[in-house]
Amino acid sequence: MSVKISLIEAAAKAGVTRDKARYWVRLLGIEVEKKEGSLTVPSGTENLLEVMARAVKNGASPSIAALEVKNTFVPLPVKQEPPQVDYSQRFEGIEKVLFALVEEIKTLKCENRALRIQLIPPEKPAMPVIPWKPEPPADPLEGLGFFERIWVQIVEPQKLRQFDS
Repeated sequence: MSVKISLIEAAAKAGVTRDKARYWVRLLGIEVEKKEGSLTVPSGTENLLEVMARAVKNGASPSIAALEVKNTFVPLPVKQEPPQVDYSQRFEGIEKVLFALVEEIKTLKCENRALRIQLIPPEKPAMPVIPWKPEPPADPLEGLGFFERIWVQIVEPQKLRQFDS
């Protein structure tokens, strides 16, 4: 990676204003990056700006001076290619992570089933249905003496009550 300096420093070393330096850098085709609020250019740009300043002082227009400087001096590297990334290792890492997630999901499903079983109330045994039956009538002879029992058996007062109403 090349060393970068601020545009203001390059302009000061070349003895020109910041605005002129910015314009000339654009004419020269040098890439300018903005870092931490200030414009940065590759180191060595100040030398090109000095040559441009001499050419402009000698009476050349900035565009012609920029063409001469571009043709005379070796151009600065504009961009460096990003390093090659080995995607096979990245894919293997992603694959491992996915398998780990699948295993974790399986264990969570088993745990979830176990917890659901604990939450389900136990089945109560079915209670038998007992139909309603009226209470059996009290024995009319219970608690009666001998003569009263004979009278109830002969007369049958419960049958007489049916016809009373």
